[in-house]
Amino acid sequence: LAEKGHLAVCGTYGSGKSTFLQTFVYSLICKYTPEEVNIYAIDYGSRMLAAFLKAPQVGGVLFENEFDRIEKFSFLILEMIKERKKLFSGGNYGEYVKARGILPAIVIVIDNFAGFRSKTEGKYDDFLIRLSKEGTGYGIFLVLSAAGFGPAEIPFSIGDHFKEVLSLQMGGKFQYAEVMRT
Repeated sequence: LAEKGHLAVCGTYGSGKSTFLQTFVYSLICKYTPEEVNIYAIDYGSRMLAAFLKAPQVGGVLFENEFDRIEKFSFLILEMIKERKKLFSGGNYGEYVKARGILPAIVIVIDNFAGFRSKTEGKYDDFLIRLSKEGTGYGIFLVLSAAGFGPAEIPFSIGDHFKEVLSLQMGGKFQYAEVMRT
């Protein structure tokens, strides 16, 4: 993520998006210490990310209808951005780590992004647009699962800042082209 930035995992219903996210989080937990990575998950899908609630690298897993916790979480991340902006003094995450050593990467995993946006009525769209634009510079990375890009899924105002897309099974060849932006 530090090299490529945010990651979108796209596929149809039942294609394995939640399983991929679970495997992805597990691999981060196995490879990195809490001093190297802090993971926050918003699970509006299968609740498979609940398996990581007690992992030391996981700051929390939020579920559907936990609106107060999601509000607090968004505030926490915005405060983190302010702190890192001061800390980096005009530089970015990669430069800081190279010069000063370890600072945990923040990985925000959202399973069923369309469901999250729908249930929160788009309340966090501006927050997520800001994260998609600025997050990588501060070591804050988004990993989202969705059926694809577009108004009902990952809107282009967010998706345009994703360089990495993993495409699982899609409904047709045109959907693959749309997701892979070819």
